[in-house]
Amino acid sequence: MKRSLCLLLVAAIVLLTGCALPVEGNPRGAEDTSVQGNMVDVEEGDVSDQGKVSYDNKPVETDEPDEPEKPEKPTMQVNIYYQDADGYIIPVTRRISKQEGIARAAINSLIDNSINREEIDYYGLYPVLPKGTRILGLTIREGTAIIDFSGELLDYDSEKAEKCIISSIVYTLTEFSTVQRVRILVNGSRKDRLKFGTDISEDLDRQNILINSEKINVEQGMAKYDVYLFKAANDRFSYILPVSAEASGIDADAIAARIISDLGKKPAGGVLFSELPEGTELIGSDIKDDMIVLDISKEIMNYGGNAREEGILRQILYSMAQIEGVKKVKILVGGKATNLPEGTDLTESMSIPSVINDYIDK
Repeated sequence: MKRSLCLLLVAAIVLLTGCALPVEGNPRGAEDTSVQGNMVDVEEGDVSDQGKVSYDNKPVETDEPDEPEKPEKPTMQVNIYYQDADGYIIPVTRRISKQEGIARAAINSLIDNSINREEIDYYGLYPVLPKGTRILGLTIREGTAIIDFSGELLDYDSEKAEKCIISSIVYTLTEFSTVQRVRILVNGSRKDRLKFGTDISEDLDRQNILINSEKINVEQGMAKYDVYLFKAANDRFSYILPVSAEASGIDADAIAARIISDLGKKPAGGVLFSELPEGTELIGSDIKDDMIVLDISKEIMNYGGNAREEGILRQILYSMAQIEGVKKVKILVGGKATNLPEGTDLTESMSIPSVINDYIDK
């Protein structure tokens, strides 16, 4: 009788709880699926404390501390010079994890490999340095970046590629405030000229290297300057980019006048374009401390559209940044502080932006 009562009691317990006997041989830590059909359904958002839920759908109290959120890794803002499908060098602001070798990381991002290509392909941009290129060494001493590349740096087959490689390296490294000059070595040795004639026998800088130009080395006795124009890289993105020109016997005032005059001309070739109305000229300029005051002719007002107005200001600001010491720009029109047609207030000075073509890491 007692045995029958015991058996009835066990059966009742099993029926009430719905539990099954443990599966024999289930390894420790493996998912036990034997009772899943009888658990309370819990929607996303109801699960708390790492998924622990009571059968009345209330969170289970626990003494275990909450797992702290992992802080985001600090990054540094770096301007890197990629190329587009037409071989134009285009500066882009990237945010790279803060590290001791940030200049090395910037150059590494220019090497043609699957990771670098995947990051920028959508934006119509491509790495500049040939596949397999390695940085064997990089030191910065007294304003000079000495960078030693493996022989793969020379694995290219056109003059255009050669010019792109050198201008990209020089402009990317001189974006760093500690770098004014670049010395390029290959397998530890200095070369006089590359296969298509580029002279790298001396230290290179932004005063003796041209970018997005038919040439790469500045002729002796000539001064160079950059004007910032626009170009479409694909059907999604257009970029502002520097285009170098040469002139003889010009100072900072003359450079400012050349820049505005060039921006007011229609670029040759039909690939690049300027938002400044044709015929715009510089009446005069004056540098005061870190600010350049530009008195521009009234032709600058001959346009329409907010986007074009923004483009005009970007072209002027980026172009004036190359004048030593200039960090701000104030624009007068016909000698007067005024507003542009679409409302931009020119009565105050404007700071030169530190970012350029800032699309990728947003």
